[in-house]
Amino acid sequence: MGQAEETLTPEQMVLRGEELARLYTAVGKLSLLQRQVLQLRLGEGLRFAEIAVLFNESEATVRKLYSRTLAFLRTVYEQHERREEWCYGRHA
Repeated sequence: MGQAEETLTPEQMVLRGEELARLYTAVGKLSLLQRQVLQLRLGEGLRFAEIAVLFNESEATVRKLYSRTLAFLRTVYEQHERREEWCYGRHA
């Protein structure tokens, strides 16, 4: 356990667990190619040009796929936030 995790309150730990579960669910909705591009870009730190070579695609295609993947994940999070606001009476 990292030092930052050791200073979390029990409530913060629960919230972090919920966030991670939401992230895993959202990532699970991605195609295999989308997950691989995310892993290579964020996890492995590869540049778009390097990823493009691995998949025999143009760099522009990989950039577009990455951008659309992030947009999809943002949309999933925003939808979840709107549902929570509605369920907990925080809507206008």
